[in-house]
Amino acid sequence: MTIRTGADLDGEQLSGLDFSGARAGDVRMLECTVTDCRMDEAKVTGIHVVDSSWVRVAASGLAATHSSWRDSEIQIGRASCRERV
Repeated sequence: MTIRTGADLDGEQLSGLDFSGARAGDVRMLECTVTDCRMDEAKVTGIHVVDSSWVRVAASGLAATHSSWRDSEIQIGRASCRERV
C-alpha cells in the first residue's frame, strides 16, 4: 500500500509498511491504526489525522506542515520532524 495525495483512509489497519520518502498532500486518516511502520524523510503536507493511533512508527525527517491531529495518539514513536523541506 502507498499513501498518495488526496487519499481518504477510513478504518485502515496499516502494519509493517515502509512509507519512507513518500510525497503526499492532503491525506485524511479517520479511525486508522498505523503500527510498526517507517516514514523516514516522508513529506505529508496537510495530513488530517482523526481518531487514529500510531504505534512504534519511526519517522526521521518527517515533514508534516499544515497538518492537524484530533483525538489521536502516538505511542512509542521515534521521530524528528521539521517545518520546512
